[in-house]
Amino acid sequence: MCSQGDVLISVEGKFADGRLDGTKRIEIRRRELRIEPNTRLWVYSKVPVGAVTAMVCLSGVERLSPSVIWDRYSDIIGISGS
Repeated sequence: MCSQGDVLISVEGKFADGRLDGTKRIEIRRRELRIEPNTRLWVYSKVPVGAVTAMVCLSGVERLSPSVIWDRYSDIIGISGS
């Protein structure tokens, strides 16, 4: 159950697709989002879709360096290392 409120993020369409097909299960952001586990996260896909395409209840939030993120999650992050 999502009990910590709601947050809306916008993403490029190619990354939204990865969430829907399961190849992208980790979200990384340039700026830190101050959100807690059990927050309902709404995902808005930018143009050309222009719609909310997903809703998830966050199971956890980690604030890590890029190298640690890559070491732990490269197989489910949905981007290449190059």
